Amino acid sequence: MRSHTYGKGMFQVRVHGRRGQATLGAARILAAAATMDGWHAWVASGVEPVHAGSPTVAYVGLHHEDGQLTAAAQYDAVIVQDPTLLYETDVLARLRPSGLALLNGESTWQQFGLADRVAHLAPARVLAVPAARLAPGHVWPGGANAALLGAFAAASGLLSPAAVAAAISASVVARVAADHVVAARRAHEHVLAQLSRLAVAVPA
Repeated sequence: MRSHTYGKGMFQVRVHGRRGQATLGAARILAAAATMDGWHAWVASGVEPVHAGSPTVAYVGLHHEDGQLTAAAQYDAVIVQDPTLLYETDVLARLRPSGLALLNGESTWQQFGLADRVAHLAPARVLAVPAARLAPGHVWPGGANAALLGAFAAASGLLSPAAVAAAISASVVARVAADHVVAARRAHEHVLAQLSRLAVAVPA
């Protein structure tokens, strides 16, 4: 499954989290799902902080052609694992005007006081998903990360639900894999419902 929206260029994703929230692991599963859908994918991480809970970041590059991941002047999507980072890190830095901002949170970006920062983005590109709540048993952090990946697949149209489920199943231990797949499916459906309310065509 490849979106034709982005032509032959690279689609760059930045994932923000905290040490202990498996930020790099989430990026690797996203890349694995993309590879299953026919993309070339690369993953890189920022400097790993020493202290648990400190902000961290990972990067995913998707491309139709094989090559090297290069530093992005702008990003096509940001995924924020922890809403408390909104007050600590500029998670929207270098996000394209057409970019996707996906937040793990019960509240919207606007409710977190960032209405001015996201006003230039289309409503369908500024999404918040209660990822932790959508994970069976509120499994943290893996279940929430799985939910965010399902949400990203629905919002971007870049990944198929089947590839996301397969990548999750291949990346986590068997005893929690089924719950993580459920979390991804629930988040995918949650985002599709949001897009439907906004009367936005589902990305293809």
